[in-house]
Amino acid sequence: MARKKLSKIIPSNAVGGQGNSALAILIGGTVGIAGGSGTVMAGPTGGQITNGQGSISTPSDVATVIDQSSHSLSIDWRSFDIAANESVRFNQPTTNSVAVNRILDQKPSEIFGRLDSNGRVVLVNSNGVLFGAGSQVNVGSLAATSLNVVSFDETTGRLSLSAAGTPGAIVNDGTITAGPNGSVSLVGGSVANNGLIVAEFGSVNLAAGRAATIDFYGGGLLRFDADSSLTQNATGAIAGVSNAGQIEANGGQVLLTTSAARNVFDRAINNDGV
Repeated sequence: MARKKLSKIIPSNAVGGQGNSALAILIGGTVGIAGGSGTVMAGPTGGQITNGQGSISTPSDVATVIDQSSHSLSIDWRSFDIAANESVRFNQPTTNSVAVNRILDQKPSEIFGRLDSNGRVVLVNSNGVLFGAGSQVNVGSLAATSLNVVSFDETTGRLSLSAAGTPGAIVNDGTITAGPNGSVSLVGGSVANNGLIVAEFGSVNLAAGRAATIDFYGGGLLRFDADSSLTQNATGAIAGVSNAGQIEANGGQVLLTTSAARNVFDRAINNDGV
């Protein structure tokens, strides 16, 4: 597959932003981002459906299946970890269906196994999400965030996010693949990609900030709220977006975005990938 150079750097308000200082990188080929590591606990636990219709089953000790029958589904989980030998599958009515998973764990979610769906899956853990080395995510669309879900509008397809406190990191060291015209959005206090993200004819958003909106019906585009600001890590340094991996979005677009990127671009976005 031929890999193209970055074609254009444009202000994010030209692709759905709100006139803030974010920057977006629009590509027609391949880009790349950096990650971390962690240990793995047991599979997802304590799942409770809070809105919509569906069921949660465990056909084996290493498999969890969510059968969704309504267009949108909300689930609260005590924890949402997937070990290397485990799998989680969402069976959704259509590719436009949305499953919002709020994870109440006191630590980041650690995904080292398989996560599959034919629709849109949202993972929300304020302490962060790690997609570990060797993990395989195959979904229609994915949003993984450490910001809280403020609202999801089924009519417009807009998912509104806002941080309460200091949002955790979102890290990908594995492989995330969205379906045709799907999207992958990693949104947190800081975001890093050491792995591979594929979204053919779709969109990839890697974004660090405290408030954002994902437009699922608008191609998965993301915009920051005007008053959103970057967070700082324990040393006081600006936390931002780091890409030392690979992103493939042939025929689509990739946004590497921070909510204050114009002022701190060199520190906030590190794009060393290919």
